Amino acid sequence: MKTHSNHPIMSALSTAYAISVVFAIAFAPQTVGAQDLNYQSHAPQQTLARAGATVQGQADDPYRVITFNVLVGFNDYRVGDPYLPGAERKQAAYEWLEEQQPDLVGLQEMNGYTLEELQTDAKAWGHDHAVLLKENGYDIALTAKRPIEVVERVTDGFHHGLLHCRVDGIDVFVTHFYPGKENQRRMQEMAAVLERMQQVMDDERPCLVMGDLNALSPQDDSLFGETARHWHVDLWQWPLTDGKPYYNVLQQALDAGLVDAWVKHRPEDQPQFPGRPRIDYVLASPEFAARSRAAEWVESEEMHKLSDHPPVVADFDWPE
Repeated sequence: MKTHSNHPIMSALSTAYAISVVFAIAFAPQTVGAQDLNYQSHAPQQTLARAGATVQGQADDPYRVITFNVLVGFNDYRVGDPYLPGAERKQAAYEWLEEQQPDLVGLQEMNGYTLEELQTDAKAWGHDHAVLLKENGYDIALTAKRPIEVVERVTDGFHHGLLHCRVDGIDVFVTHFYPGKENQRRMQEMAAVLERMQQVMDDERPCLVMGDLNALSPQDDSLFGETARHWHVDLWQWPLTDGKPYYNVLQQALDAGLVDAWVKHRPEDQPQFPGRPRIDYVLASPEFAARSRAAEWVESEEMHKLSDHPPVVADFDWPE
């Protein structure tokens, strides 16, 4: 992955930018097809420097948010090569989250989790507060260092759902959109999110939309090369329009004023997607986006051993 040496903030982070996955034991051939690996730790290394990227007049420690689709609740159902076994994916993901020292974590595909289990497990990455959307199916969760107020749990009109919470003075919308070919369903889900978000913005409160949106962004068009096209068309079997992916779901969000944290901070010469295209996002309201310090889409071959969705990490200068 490319460092951000041309960016005044990201240059300070570049030394912590590389990601690697290493393993504690060698696995049998039938597990993940990686039996010849014999490393020391499962967890990818820290993505962004947690402190020290000082912006003049601002504290060293940023307010960090992460969105992460963890792949069927770290279960092994319908999961095989190239992923690690579920228990090892879970351990590695928890170690990685702990290293990130996040303030907020939005999670998708929390299959099989109870609230009690999540509240216990979230302590592994320093969070004493956690909420779930529904405790069934492909669940959605939010964990935090400080108390969470649940504003609304929404399942009607959503394939998986929407969790609207308020924490640290921020309205946070964690969601997971429809995964199939019918783009119109995702359009409807985004419209429902934006309707609620607009009410928050009208009240001049900062807000975040984060999660697996199962949609591509027009701002990633230059990154959509032949490899990503193969994933999109041949493997996912999603349609194209005029030779391009449907961008209208994310275009709705951009038209409403939301800012994609990773797009704001990635280098201008960001390489094309090396594999599957990005469908996970941290989107911020304009005023809150102005406080963003750094962001990363944690895409690597090693991270793909933990989940089919690379997490997104974003740092903000908050509170005021």
